[in-house]
Amino acid sequence: MNEANEDVGQKYPNEVVKNIIDNYKSIEESIVSQLGLYYGYSQLNTGINREDIWLKLFQMIIPKKFVIEHSIFIIDSMKRISREVDLAIIDNTYTPYIFKYETLKFVPIEAVAAVVECKSSRVSFSNDSKDDNAKATLDRWCDSIKQLRTSRNSIVRMAAGISIDGKLTNSRNSMMPTQTSTRPIRIFCGYKTEASIERLKELFDFVLIAKEDKIHVHWAIDNLQEWYLQLNHYEMNREKEAINECIDLSKYTLSDLKITNAGEECSILSFNFQINQLLMLINNPIMFPHQAYAEMFCENEEE
Repeated sequence: MNEANEDVGQKYPNEVVKNIIDNYKSIEESIVSQLGLYYGYSQLNTGINREDIWLKLFQMIIPKKFVIEHSIFIIDSMKRISREVDLAIIDNTYTPYIFKYETLKFVPIEAVAAVVECKSSRVSFSNDSKDDNAKATLDRWCDSIKQLRTSRNSIVRMAAGISIDGKLTNSRNSMMPTQTSTRPIRIFCGYKTEASIERLKELFDFVLIAKEDKIHVHWAIDNLQEWYLQLNHYEMNREKEAINECIDLSKYTLSDLKITNAGEECSILSFNFQINQLLMLINNPIMFPHQAYAEMFCENEEE
């Protein structure tokens, strides 16, 4: 690299920042264009093609410590199984697959950081359907995710001691848990989806709608304190369980991470910062509860 190129970033920092923003805008336009192409001209495998387009977006913005899997089922140690998930963002650092055979994959809930449902213009809800047994409704898909529960029945060696049942202990003291339970971040990705944004936000944490050369990003939870509780102490009884909370995040929001340039939001760059901020609130998955799943399989044999 010659000297002229070495200091171009220092001489023209504003130009570099503008080029980065423009690049994200180009990516955004390309995604919308590809979705429109498949939606308008391909009648075969449109679902798979649609998911592949969104998959590439998440591969671009999600850190490499995570694996993005296509078409999985999520399982917990209480034998509950989700409906099929289009895309799942998984931290498999500590967590094995329960079962994997070619395209069939069952992944423990403890490993799943986010789930993504990909749709086009039409979506359905249970109370909109004449058939009470309709399977392809968004609310029933979300309910199958919400019913899953993580387990703390694990034994892990940590730097400061041994963690048993999520509580870190050593020879001198016993510490309160910093993570008691978690849940996946639920993301909806649609193309010209006709459903109400507010209705989608009742089910999903993020709603991404591609239309008119832009991807419009909406989120249901703004405050990082609430996000911290959702991702680290999901549905825990605050009065009965001592939880380690020494920091108040209530003054921080996802709205703070919106990127605007010349009065226009760069939504994909904003989403990049927002989703990664939430992943950093989790930091690491709940340690895999080997005993809980071993007991589940033993119980199944007895039955």
